Amino acid sequence: TSVGSVPEMARLRVFPNPSEGTVFVDIPSVGYSDILTLDVRDMLGRLVHTQRVAAGTRVSIAMHELPRALYSISLPSAAHTMHLRATLLLK
Repeated sequence: TSVGSVPEMARLRVFPNPSEGTVFVDIPSVGYSDILTLDVRDMLGRLVHTQRVAAGTRVSIAMHELPRALYSISLPSAAHTMHLRATLLLK
């Protein structure tokens, strides 16, 4: 699967980053169908979280149970896949 060119207004936004447990992700609506799958993977590529999300919404991901690390958040679609990295810091 290749990573396609995505208009700037259609990019993922995650915050706070770094986080102490819960992160919020703004899901773009440009270039996406109504319902998507959001994946969170560790740096070894293991899927640690997945959830269905609606385009054009803000979702929260509770990462409290995960170890301190760098995670990749992706939003795959038939046209392109967007990736974002999130750092989880423990209190």
